[in-house]
Amino acid sequence: MQPAWQNLQGFSGVTAVGALTFIGLILVANAFATNLLAAIDFYSRTPTWAIVVAFPAIAVSYLLGLLSMGAAEAMLTWIRVIDAETLVEDHVAVGGRGDHVAGHFRELRQEAAVLAGGSIGLAVLAVGAALSAWNEEGWRRLLLGAAVGAIVLALASMALARFRHAMAHRLAAVETARVEGP
Repeated sequence: MQPAWQNLQGFSGVTAVGALTFIGLILVANAFATNLLAAIDFYSRTPTWAIVVAFPAIAVSYLLGLLSMGAAEAMLTWIRVIDAETLVEDHVAVGGRGDHVAGHFRELRQEAAVLAGGSIGLAVLAVGAALSAWNEEGWRRLLLGAAVGAIVLALASMALARFRHAMAHRLAAVETARVEGP
């Protein structure tokens, strides 16, 4: 059974990735509907805003996070950065090896998933910032700089996700070799 802190960490990671993607999508939409942010600002001042929007926004963020993380894992598998069979085999190999090793393995895999999903959210944010740059002349350099920065962070996030997957695989391989012996 997973500890409660790991469940909370998983929920917050997925929701953070989804919120990043959600903000990027709002920026993309605002590039085409230039009064969107003004309308959100207007409605956010009403007393029912928190009730009507807060819980659905969290639910949408969680769903977008799951979609982003799933899409990133599928992309990493498709371009053969990670091996789908190894993902399953490592999980099985570590499953009966004790709580400490299994917990650390799950943590590494969870971090890899959040980092990979975060790269999708950052990419969407980069697109939103770049599209918004064309509508906001006074903000153009800042928004284009933010888009480039988001792309750099997305690439770094993807590289770190791959590193975390590799660390989890090494943990499973070392633990399997230790248990099986020479």
